[in-house]
Amino acid sequence: FEDRDGILWAGTAHGLSRGENGTWKTVDDPRLSTAYILSIAQGADGTHWFGTSNGLYRVSQGKTSLLTTADGLSSDAVRAIYVQRNGDIWLSTDSGVNRIRVDGRIEKFEDRGLGTDYAIAVVETSDGRIWAATGAGLGELDGQRFTLHSAPSELPSNRLFALDADDDGTLQYLRQMVIHRVAQERSHHRVIGAERDESLPHHQPEPGAM
Repeated sequence: FEDRDGILWAGTAHGLSRGENGTWKTVDDPRLSTAYILSIAQGADGTHWFGTSNGLYRVSQGKTSLLTTADGLSSDAVRAIYVQRNGDIWLSTDSGVNRIRVDGRIEKFEDRGLGTDYAIAVVETSDGRIWAATGAGLGELDGQRFTLHSAPSELPSNRLFALDADDDGTLQYLRQMVIHRVAQERSHHRVIGAERDESLPHHQPEPGAM
């Protein structure tokens, strides 16, 4: 991950390293130097976020704090971090999706359409809609709740492994080596193509396996 200052960050199962001027060094914070790093992001205010197997670390102005299920996260395993254009932070965890508001409030969506299945990614399309790839299907945020698009009526399978959005608002999600493209049409979506990618591993790791 490269932040806005051009600093590179690499997370592994054995800690966090920082790359600058061609040199890599392990971070000097013992909590991060030995953590199992799963995801990295930088907020609009410059805050660095590090998702790990034991919670979410927030590093701002030289201070490090840890958020866990005790603070309101759905799971301590934070698989992905997405920074929304309005500054909200979205977390994909092993037990669902969380949103950290700009004011620090943490929201869960287990009772708002998504349940507690694993989440692997969250993205925002060009029209401002939020989408989440989960083990129960593709979630679409409609105000304060998610609408779940799932198999067999809308998706070939509920086991999604990645999610991305093009500039034109087209979604792409990965399902067992097959990349599906989804066009947004008013209040519904339509699968417009699928492409098998042989460069992908034939077995995607299940969330929860570390």
